[in-house]
Amino acid sequence: MDLKSVVPSPVEPLSRRRLLINLVVAAIVVVALVASIGSLAFAGGAFVGGRLADATSLRVVFIACAILYLLAAGVALLLHETRAVRAERPSVPSDSASPPARARGPASPPTDAGPSPRRPPRG
Repeated sequence: MDLKSVVPSPVEPLSRRRLLINLVVAAIVVVALVASIGSLAFAGGAFVGGRLADATSLRVVFIACAILYLLAAGVALLLHETRAVRAERPSVPSDSASPPARARGPASPPTDAGPSPRRPPRG
């Protein structure tokens, strides 16, 4: 086995675009699958609830649903959110020999121009 087959070569610009397109398509497929599984779970819950109501009563179904919601709330309270660690950007050393940066935005009006004319009221 030679090293070239293990270490990937630099990605060509065209294949970078293709890679980006493939990643976007994969993300869309994952979102669609999660949504489908959620819809399937909703339908499955209705089916199980209906069978349980037929076998017992609606009161048992509501009690079971309340217990499941309490369990889900307990699990949600046990979860801890973590912050994403951001990579530190290397600081750029200040170079006193470099010229000052140009100001951005419109130039300030001349000071001797006087007040700007007012528009007449609309009416």
